[in-house]
Amino acid sequence: MLCVLAAFCGTLVAGVGSYGVKSTAEAVEHACNGPFHAVLVEDSRKTDRGEQALVEVEEAGGSVRALASFANAEPMLRGERYEVTAAASIDEGRDDDYLWSKGTEVRISVTSKICADEQSPHAVLCSARRRAIEGFDPEATEGRLLAAIVCGYRHDLSDLPEYGAFQTCGLAHLVAVSGAHLSIVAGLMMQVLRCLRVRRSIVVAVIAPMLVAYLVFSGMPASAIRATVMSIIALSSFYARRRSSSMSALGIGMCLMVATSPQASVSASFALSCLATAGIVLFCPIIEHKLDTLFGGRWAFISASLALTLSASLPSQLYATSMFGLLPIVSPLANLACGPLFAPICSVGLVAALSSVFSAQGGMPLVQLASALAWVLERVAGLLSQIPYASIPVVIEAPVALAISFAVCALIWAVWANLTYRVVLAAIAAIIAMFACSCASVMFVDEVVMLDVGQGDSVLLRSRGQTMLIDTGNQDSKLIAALGRNHVYRLDSVLVTHADDDHYGSIDAISKAVHVERGIVSARMLECPDDACEDVVSQLMGLSHEVVGIEQGDMFEVGAFSCRVIWPHGFVDDGGNADSLCLEVSYDGDGDGSVDVRSLFTGDAEKDQLEAMISEGMKGRVDILKVGHHGSRDSLTKSQADYLKPAVALIGVGEHNRYGHPNEDTLDVLGSCGCEVFRTDEDGDICCSLSADGIRVRTMK
Repeated sequence: MLCVLAAFCGTLVAGVGSYGVKSTAEAVEHACNGPFHAVLVEDSRKTDRGEQALVEVEEAGGSVRALASFANAEPMLRGERYEVTAAASIDEGRDDDYLWSKGTEVRISVTSKICADEQSPHAVLCSARRRAIEGFDPEATEGRLLAAIVCGYRHDLSDLPEYGAFQTCGLAHLVAVSGAHLSIVAGLMMQVLRCLRVRRSIVVAVIAPMLVAYLVFSGMPASAIRATVMSIIALSSFYARRRSSSMSALGIGMCLMVATSPQASVSASFALSCLATAGIVLFCPIIEHKLDTLFGGRWAFISASLALTLSASLPSQLYATSMFGLLPIVSPLANLACGPLFAPICSVGLVAALSSVFSAQGGMPLVQLASALAWVLERVAGLLSQIPYASIPVVIEAPVALAISFAVCALIWAVWANLTYRVVLAAIAAIIAMFACSCASVMFVDEVVMLDVGQGDSVLLRSRGQTMLIDTGNQDSKLIAALGRNHVYRLDSVLVTHADDDHYGSIDAISKAVHVERGIVSARMLECPDDACEDVVSQLMGLSHEVVGIEQGDMFEVGAFSCRVIWPHGFVDDGGNADSLCLEVSYDGDGDGSVDVRSLFTGDAEKDQLEAMISEGMKGRVDILKVGHHGSRDSLTKSQADYLKPAVALIGVGEHNRYGHPNEDTLDVLGSCGCEVFRTDEDGDICCSLSADGIRVRTMK
């Protein structure tokens, strides 16, 4: 009941709080007339504008929030206080979901800052956290993982290739400090102290300070504060001589959080933390009992660790999938393998952090032990991420994910006493069968799909069970969502047309989502010394371990598609637009040897390159044209459009992009030749289903 009340209170308070956003904006704008104090609400993160963080601007009578950009600044920590001068701007329309979830519409650009209030108790705690973070080696992968697991410091984590393995395996929650982390640490310590037959009064006295220490080192995020409140309420039942009710403690913690911070009610991380903690409360004891029975009462420590991680994942995994677009198939196995490692890493890492605060050298042995455990965790995650179909892209709405999670948890709770391993295996077999049916449904289709990846290009060719992705865009979440919408679970090849970020920037995202056999680039790119070209090849090597170079005149097949390279015959633009790899793709649907549909894919090549292709003998009349350079002014001329006479034109473009793509003149040129134009900003994914009878186009927006 209290959990329901907490959800209701959160919605109500957040709704009331939303009315104050405009006045908040005006207050910040007023404050920016002169120097003012700003306190970081979160650790800063690295962006192309420098360091960025949510801050609270101190105003007369209270404080208001804004998203601050700090140029040429070092990484900053949550809770640090600065005196700054800045310029403010207000986002009209609330298009920025991140700002809305944080309860502000204001951005400020900090022009100068100096550290303030260095002697306050809060500043001392921030300093202690910084020393704890610095105690872990920032140059080593293990050090960065420990800083994330123990201190919630994720500044450089996304730059690590190894982090992708955690995402693929469904283990990203292990390196994102939440209330579940704190619950796991508390649960582990309780198990250890009970095994040592320590009296309960001493157990409570040991765990409570540990919870507070973990809270300080994690930067005191909302989820950890809620978990600390919940745990202390539960522990205090011992002194109150009352029976502990963890669900009531969870509900009280949620109520306190949304009452003191209304933005928490619309925070996805807060929701994930609450779901994970609720899973631990509800399912950890019964899962641990089952595991104890399975292990014959031996390995109690392993049973406890596995139960904690598995129970945390049970109600939260589908909701995480709705957020990130990935369903980690290997997650149960990954949690089984990594669960026993995670709890000791948390505990040893926490003690090492405490030691580092008082003596860097004194904490070194514990840091080395924690680093060794983190190294094993990293290697296990890396190995599991290499399993084919370790994760698959899935699109599911958050309300649907929550409904399914609730139904599954209720079913497990209802039938737990009669749940046998045969039933579990049968359920797993049913899920595998459903997945196989989903794969079979797209196995034998012949399609050209322009994926909606924002301001970038990505085209899927799929025929007779074979798939090729031409370019990736550079917005990872959009690409993963597009692959999920189109049920793409593996790729035979990923072809990159040229070395512009909006055509290859999401290669790493593919590695987390689908298995790829090989990468394809222009043979000239393999020889190009430009940094961008080398980056493309390097990323493709990491994706598939095989990169094939092709050149003008080469031919290859993708099912019923026959692809011929018609450009470039040499690099003149260091792998840029003019060097785009262009394909003429012929489709023979009935296998009679005649072409039923012809397509032209041009990357970012424009009218000059297109004119050269025509003069070199490229055939006229194409059925599908992927318009070059997102429909820019120079993408093609009237005479070229009349020569090609495309029936369908596809343009990959982002909404309200700053380049003005597609250009109105280009759209007029395409319209004048009778072409039907489709663009991803207006139509979403554009699926051209091919057959011997022609083309059927459907859009997904």
